[in-house]
Amino acid sequence: KSVSSAESHLYLVDLVTGQKRELDALPGKASIKDARFARDGQGVYYISDADGEFKQLRWINIFTGQKTTLSGQIPWDVDALTISRDGRYLAYISNEGGVDKLNLLDLVAHQDLLPPRLPSAGLLGDLDFDADGKRLAFSFAATNQPRDAYVLDMDTNRLTAWTHSEAGPVDPAKFVSPRLVKFPTFDRQGLRPRELLAYVYEPAAAGPHPVLIWLESGPDRQFRPGFDPWIQYVVGELGFAVVAPNLRGTPGYGKSYLALDQGLLREDAIKDLGALLVWLRGQSRFDAKHVIVSGSDYGGYLALAALVNFGDRVLGGVAFAGI
Repeated sequence: KSVSSAESHLYLVDLVTGQKRELDALPGKASIKDARFARDGQGVYYISDADGEFKQLRWINIFTGQKTTLSGQIPWDVDALTISRDGRYLAYISNEGGVDKLNLLDLVAHQDLLPPRLPSAGLLGDLDFDADGKRLAFSFAATNQPRDAYVLDMDTNRLTAWTHSEAGPVDPAKFVSPRLVKFPTFDRQGLRPRELLAYVYEPAAAGPHPVLIWLESGPDRQFRPGFDPWIQYVVGELGFAVVAPNLRGTPGYGKSYLALDQGLLREDAIKDLGALLVWLRGQSRFDAKHVIVSGSDYGGYLALAALVNFGDRVLGGVAFAGI
């Protein structure tokens, strides 16, 4: 039962009697997703952010209620999981600062497995084992690589690309990879100014460059560096630097960060945007007199808000489906 992005409930239903009961009932709100029965039927694997900042891989015994956290060593969100049909292997994806990592468990031997290195830092999806549990298929994309299908042989630990997507006449070697930067915002986190994260794409030519601030839709959406032909065009052909911040309220950085813009705090995200404009003025690589703001959905709302609140610091804005 999904109530919101921050609250959901997991139920066990008896298909004979129709009775249901809630598994992992909690006094407070928690996000739960991707529930899968263990092969022996004794428990359920699922993802939840109960009792912590991040969404963790968990197991619960459906008879005793005993719970175990299986990804506690990872201080990031777990985004997806899948289990082989024979119940031996479990694969899950952790979102580590916007970049995905593949994690594997041998449920029979009770040990973590080390998968081969991916071609580069990027985004994963569509995890699924074959019927025999011998191969794991998933999709992978990076800033310099369109999404492709990969297959991991579990016995040999060998990774093979099954598709080879094309970028047309464009040379993939010219694609720009972003760097992750931090900038201070208006409030404090403990005794220090709070720092926010942004991905920065810059042209190969010397600056200073005009700036396009790209604001992700949401508010519960995180900008992540996947394959984006439009950003590559803006950077490579138009000569803009693209700055994509993850303002407060963005998922992926813990429940406390996600809640920083909720309710009456909504306009604090606009103040973050003002702090980003201040930071841009102090960077010699950027032309702070030539900044435009763009976004879709919630990002479109932020773009319009930037024009209202910081009209003297931005030259224009583009709102795709604003409020």
